[in-house]
Amino acid sequence: MKRTEGVTLDQTHVSELEQMVASINNLAQQESPPPVLTNRKLCKKCSFEELCFG
Repeated sequence: MKRTEGVTLDQTHVSELEQMVASINNLAQQESPPPVLTNRKLCKKCSFEELCFG
């Protein structure tokens, strides 16, 4: 069953989203990817696990 829930986007949330976008853009512009995580528990659920660990 689908349901719709209203969301209020206030200035605090807008600022958080802008910071997240800036962080993603910084990652995308780096010459090399960030280091591989040592805690692989998170990776088991990630669709990119094979990309990182081959």
